[in-house]
Amino acid sequence: MADEANGSTAKRVDRRASRVKGGRTATRTVKLSDAEEVVLISRARSAGMSDAAFLRVSALRGEAGGAELVAALRSVAREVSLVNVQLHRVGNNLNQLATRANTGVDVRELEGALRGDLARVRELAAELDGVLAQLRGRL
Repeated sequence: MADEANGSTAKRVDRRASRVKGGRTATRTVKLSDAEEVVLISRARSAGMSDAAFLRVSALRGEAGGAELVAALRSVAREVSLVNVQLHRVGNNLNQLATRANTGVDVRELEGALRGDLARVRELAAELDGVLAQLRGRL
């Protein structure tokens, strides 16, 4: 359904642009990696558009918040990265505690630390769920 909406937006933008007096006179050059080019071609074909039309329509969708969406996605990516770092730290702590437990240390002595780490993992999981919900809401 979202694709249908995007397709109708693309057609609307193309029709509007084709009625512009003088046509399209400006030219832009875009450099892409091989992987980016494959994605671009695939998405353009899926939308039934030429590469140029797909790029043009995608850029013009900025009128409806495209630039803001990119900024929001970058922000969410930073948040996810921070959560990932915290999860790695907690994992390292758990590994250290497990190593100590395997050397004969009474596990009951480590119970408080383990409970604290488990609570932190749960907090981070909830935080990550929130970030993912934000991301879904912005797409």
